[in-house]
Amino acid sequence: MRQKIVVRAIVSRRKRVLLLRRRGGRATIEGKYELPGGSLRDREQPVDTLKRTLQAFSGIAPETFKLHDAVSFIDPDDADLQYLFILFFVEIADDAR
Repeated sequence: MRQKIVVRAIVSRRKRVLLLRRRGGRATIEGKYELPGGSLRDREQPVDTLKRTLQAFSGIAPETFKLHDAVSFIDPDDADLQYLFILFFVEIADDAR
């Protein structure tokens, strides 16, 4: 069985959660709102993935981050693929864009 590890962030600024619109990807998800994040690279720690993807895709530099939850499931379209989602709470500065 293949496994894909994905790190996502609940990004908060001034007690408000920020969602981003998806650019690219499958037609069924393009343009939809999502929690920002990305896939874990080989030998990469989840926090490093979080920092890298938030900066690369949205220009967000987290001030603080805290592990919130982790969940795994089998892809309903591919029984040979298991996803593991790691979810963090992230706080960004008031002056962040």
